Amino acid sequence: MAKRVPICPKCGSTDIEYDKSSMINLSYGAPINNNCSDCGFSSSTFPVVLPKEVSSFKKKFLKK
Repeated sequence: MAKRVPICPKCGSTDIEYDKSSMINLSYGAPINNNCSDCGFSSSTFPVVLPKEVSSFKKKFLKK
């Protein structure tokens, strides 16, 4: 099975990191946020795509 990568729905970057400042929220059962390193978009969920589908995702879903 191919590995899927998270992709930012705002800018299309695949450079997504866990928000380490929200780790305390995990102890309370709250979801951990992820942050886009390029544009700063933050969400608990990001779309995931196959690496070969990144460019088609950007063409279909990102408005430029």
